[in-house]
Amino acid sequence: MARDNPAMAATSKLSPHLRFGELSPFQVWAALRQSPGIAAEDERVFRSEVGWREFCWHLLYHHPDLADTNYRRDFDAFRWQPASDSELSVW
Repeated sequence: MARDNPAMAATSKLSPHLRFGELSPFQVWAALRQSPGIAAEDERVFRSEVGWREFCWHLLYHHPDLADTNYRRDFDAFRWQPASDSELSVW
């Protein structure tokens, strides 16, 4: 999907406006509801993406340690396989 690639002109470019409070997620949702011509599935996916963005922001705001620790302590003992240089270069 084009919108999943930030280098393409298919992204909403709303992130900075949401980040600095110039626009609320509720305003985005209301604007979507009032915009004719948007396919129902596209609207659903976009609303979901805005919702996940807000959910993750709130998690990090209320639990700043999540940037470095697991939300679920069950994963503290999870053994990660280190990535090779070739894997990192592809990523």
